Amino acid sequence: MPGTFDEKIHPYLVPVLEEMTFRLGENNVKAYREEGVIEVCPLEYMRGRNFHNSFMILDEAQNATFDQLKMFITRIGWNSKAVINGDVQQSDLPKGARGGLEEFIERLYNVEGVGIAKLTEEDIIRNDIISKILKALYD
Repeated sequence: MPGTFDEKIHPYLVPVLEEMTFRLGENNVKAYREEGVIEVCPLEYMRGRNFHNSFMILDEAQNATFDQLKMFITRIGWNSKAVINGDVQQSDLPKGARGGLEEFIERLYNVEGVGIAKLTEEDIIRNDIISKILKALYD
């Protein structure tokens, strides 16, 4: 695929960039990215890196394999925190395929220093109708 690295990955980052822009404002997001305060990169490009003094977020983790999750979590550097989020009911994996998120949660459940939060339809903040739809689909 021709183009710069940013041009190649931009389509995959649109949802994250849109949400950051909504929350922080377009000028702030642009400035933070230019200053290196915010970096957005695909999981595949994190191998071998360490993130010190960082707050890392892995979004849509329900589509990641166990090994990808392990690779992400082992990038945590000094004075850093990581958040992994995902909804196993909204996986884009082929029917019957299981991502690594469920097993990852199971294995880390009682690890000291690891917090696990399970959100429900009551935690949805996009639009009230989404809670009702998801309840109807999964109950």
